[in-house]
Amino acid sequence: MGYSVYKAEDFIATSDMTFGYNNHLNRYTGTFITTIADRVRGKYNFGYKRSANRLSKEIITLPVDNDGSPDWEYMEDYMRNIESAHILTYLKMVQNDFAY
Repeated sequence: MGYSVYKAEDFIATSDMTFGYNNHLNRYTGTFITTIADRVRGKYNFGYKRSANRLSKEIITLPVDNDGSPDWEYMEDYMRNIESAHILTYLKMVQNDFAY
């Protein structure tokens, strides 16, 4: 169906899966990229799936640094900030639950 997923663990892929690797990928940059890639998922369905051929023609827009290369540091920092905000929200919620 075209879902993008970042997997840090070892896995066994089926013939229907397409995957890529980059030395800059980690939990944060991988999650950033899969979030961006999922923005175009709506154009795919059971009759028009995200095949390797279609995926190779797909263009996703990523932030770039001054050299025009993907800005891996920005992507990682961005996702770390989102994670921190969610953790703080959760901690405040838990703290409020125990305050009663």
